[in-house]
Amino acid sequence: MTAVLVPDGPDAGAIWHYGDPLREQRLLVGGQASVDLSHRPVFSVGGPDRAAWLREVANLGATRPLAPGVSAAQPMTATPTPPAPMTPPTHGLPSTGYATDDAGRIVCSFTGWDDGDTFWAHTEPGRLDALLAWLRAASGGAMVEVADRRTHVLVQRAGAGSPDIVPATDAPTALGEVHAGLWAYEALRIERREPRPFLDADAVDPTRDLVLLHLDGMDGDLPAVGAPVLSGGAVVGRMGTSAQHWRLGPIGLALVDRSLAPGAPLAVDGIAAAVAA
Repeated sequence: MTAVLVPDGPDAGAIWHYGDPLREQRLLVGGQASVDLSHRPVFSVGGPDRAAWLREVANLGATRPLAPGVSAAQPMTATPTPPAPMTPPTHGLPSTGYATDDAGRIVCSFTGWDDGDTFWAHTEPGRLDALLAWLRAASGGAMVEVADRRTHVLVQRAGAGSPDIVPATDAPTALGEVHAGLWAYEALRIERREPRPFLDADAVDPTRDLVLLHLDGMDGDLPAVGAPVLSGGAVVGRMGTSAQHWRLGPIGLALVDRSLAPGAPLAVDGIAAAVAA
């Protein structure tokens, strides 16, 4: 099993696939494969004030305390309800936190869960140092401890409904024998319409909706992140991530104007596209 690495972009160096990315997607859907997500940095927040403080500084928006098995998240952008996970997670349900500048642009984002003692989280590659600096600067007098957890890694266990953070020394056991690459993981994330901050959504914009696009796969090309989405020659949105899906073909996420007419023909990077139902 030869691993092919992501050549560039934010996930550069992660395992892209093991030679058959479409088969790997089917294995992942069937709960038979795990995914190494160790390229995503992890951190933790401890202390008795962590729940209230995280809601205040990171827009978690909860109306009830963080606790194992309780989601405290408000979606970063409006998305359709994803399918139920294959199996329940082994920790609290994931929550998304983020902060924006005065213009509504996202400056930091993370996803994590509380195990009853500590909030464990992961963020986008290359953004941990800035995120930790921002969190520590915002701590004020709160009784919280923000810790870099480079000794731990993120893994998607086979059959689990969401990723988990484990000590790096435990990763081989957590991953097991059958692996899928990031291509498979990302294609299924896109299908679930789960946005990645800075890629699928770089700002909180109430005038646009996140949609799933079916892309014309005749040439095998995929549009670039950030490419304008056009309708009749006019810009009506922004392209996010895309991938070749084992069942749906080429798909991607985009933010499009809420005023876009249903069924309007679209194009992005010269590729015909249509909004999925």
